[in-house]
Amino acid sequence: MDRETKGQGRREGLVRPVRLVIGDKLLAELVGIAVEARPEEACGILVGRLEDGVARVDETPRSANRAADPRVAFELDPGAWVAAEDAVRGRGLTVLGFWHTHPRGSAEPSDMDLAHALPGMWNLVVDARGGHHAWLQPH
Repeated sequence: MDRETKGQGRREGLVRPVRLVIGDKLLAELVGIAVEARPEEACGILVGRLEDGVARVDETPRSANRAADPRVAFELDPGAWVAAEDAVRGRGLTVLGFWHTHPRGSAEPSDMDLAHALPGMWNLVVDARGGHHAWLQPH
């Protein structure tokens, strides 16, 4: 089964998909990472395909969390983003956005999550209880 989340926006002048679809297996893997990483937040990249107005997540590579205090925040390693862009080139995939975990509490995005989300990119928050919340950050 796939999970869908709705959102909207533009990136590089192109209309972005209005739905993010991630399979139950990938979502369960992210929940497992959330549990394993406690008490710290884990983070990574959403890699997939853009098809017919849908962003389909195929891979969720993990990145080091470079935040000063990873128990309350995340900062994606910029090198991981560059590596992901290089890895998907020629495979028909693209970097759709980013994911991170909330080791305590719900998957609802915090004020900091919303303030630091990159315009035009999907964001997925997963909590250790299996909750998840995704949004496409507007420009």
